[in-house]
Amino acid sequence: MPKVRDLTNANCRGGCQSATPSSPDNEYRRHIGGGLFSEWGPVTYYTGTPFLTGGGYWTGEYNYMYSIFNAVYEASGAIIRASLDHNGVPKSSGVCVYP
Repeated sequence: MPKVRDLTNANCRGGCQSATPSSPDNEYRRHIGGGLFSEWGPVTYYTGTPFLTGGGYWTGEYNYMYSIFNAVYEASGAIIRASLDHNGVPKSSGVCVYP
């Protein structure tokens, strides 16, 4: 399960660790080595990728303030709360960032 820093350098504002250098706000700043979405931008623009447009991607980092897991929005790199279905299971997608 990826960590927030594996996907974005958006500012966490506490509760998680994003990639460095961190963005001043809750959106990524394009930077090589700044996480998958920070480095590649909106990945749905790449032909043949299975990424969901406007999708949230689940991380293994729990947000204790909201009692829910963090997710990262692919289009902006923003750190969001993973939405849950009626059984309490996160509806966000998963992504592998390691070979």
